[in-house]
Amino acid sequence: MKAFVNRLAFHLKNRGLSSLFYAVCRTIYEWIRPPRPRCYPRYLDFVKGKEGFEVGGPSAIFSQQGVVPVYPFARRVDNCNFASRTIWEGNIQEDEFRYGRHKLGRQFIREASDLYGIEDQSYDFVISSQMIQHSANPLRVLYEWLRILRDEGHLILIVPHMKMTFDHRRSRTEFEHLIDDFNHGTSEEDLSHLEEILRCHDLTRDRLAGTFEEFKKRSEQNREFRALHQHTFYEKLVIEMVDHVGLQITNIELVVPCYILVIAQKVSSTRLNNSRFFAADFKLEFHAPNFFRAKMN
Repeated sequence: MKAFVNRLAFHLKNRGLSSLFYAVCRTIYEWIRPPRPRCYPRYLDFVKGKEGFEVGGPSAIFSQQGVVPVYPFARRVDNCNFASRTIWEGNIQEDEFRYGRHKLGRQFIREASDLYGIEDQSYDFVISSQMIQHSANPLRVLYEWLRILRDEGHLILIVPHMKMTFDHRRSRTEFEHLIDDFNHGTSEEDLSHLEEILRCHDLTRDRLAGTFEEFKKRSEQNREFRALHQHTFYEKLVIEMVDHVGLQITNIELVVPCYILVIAQKVSSTRLNNSRFFAADFKLEFHAPNFFRAKMN
C-alpha cells in the first residue's frame, strides 16, 4: 500500500491530476484487454510447451496480462538473478522460481555473463526484460545466453528505448563502445559512466530514485544495487549487437510503454542475414494497440 501511495504522489507531483486520471483509465482498460505486439500470437510457437530461461525478473511483461505473455504457455521457465537480494525482488533463494502463486521452474543466483553450472544448449528459448541495460558488458552477456540456447532456439529481449526513459538526456551509446567493453573484459564494478549518469539522469521520470543525493549514493554502490543504466539503447544499437553475436532477427518493434522488443533465432552462420534491418529505408514503427497509446510518451 505504501508503494502504491508513493507512486500516486509521484505521478501527481510530476504529471498532474489529469495525467493521473488518464493513467488509471488506461491501466483498467489494458487489464481487461492487454496490448499485444504485432508478432502475437506468432511468437508463441517459439515458447509454447518448451523450456526457457529468464535473466532478471520475474517480469510482469511476460505474465498472462503482460504485453508479451510467455509464462502461461511455456512448459518450464528457469530464472537467474545476480544476487540473493535485489531492490526489485527483495530476498531470493536458489529454490523454486515463481510468479505469484505459480511455480515456473528453478531459481539460480548467477551473473548474467557467467551462468556456471548450466550446460550448453540447455534451453529452447531465453527471455529477458529490462535487464541488459544494467550490464556493463552487454556483448559478453549475449554470448553467454547464446551458449545455453539450443540450435534454432529463440531469444526474446526487451530493452527500454532511451528517448522514452530517464536516459533521454544522455548521449547515445555507440556500438564500438560495446565492442571495446567486450575486448577489454569490462566488469560489473565499472563506473566509467557514473559522471554522465549523475549529470543527465531525469529524476522526474524515475520514481524509485528518490532525491538526487539518494540516487547518487545508490549509484556509487552500483556493484551492490545494479540499478544504473550502464548504456543507452535505441533500435540501431539493439540490431547491431544482436546481429554481431550471430542471431537472426525475426521481429523487432516498439511496444508499450517504452520498450524495444526483439525476437531473434540461433541459426548457422550460413543462414544469418539481417541486412534488411540495416537498410537505409528501414524504420522501426511504434505499434499503438489502442486509443490510449496513440504515441510514445
